[in-house]
Amino acid sequence: MPKRKWKGTLTKDLISLGHSIKNLPPDFKKGQKVICWKKSEYVDGEWTGGYEYHYSDLDGKDLVRTSKFLIEEYEEKDLD
Repeated sequence: MPKRKWKGTLTKDLISLGHSIKNLPPDFKKGQKVICWKKSEYVDGEWTGGYEYHYSDLDGKDLVRTSKFLIEEYEEKDLD
């Protein structure tokens, strides 16, 4: 099974249009370490067959979703 979760450094700024737990959009900066999950895309109550990437900080808080893979990957055994 291909790897579906990574920990790495962002290659560009990533700003959410949604809301985080603190009621402000998450804002991740280029060079920040994040966790990234590859997820099946779900739009308007239906699976599209495509994928999107979910980004959070290293504590798993805040969330930004995008169709782009924006991290420089590095190995982390427990993230498969």
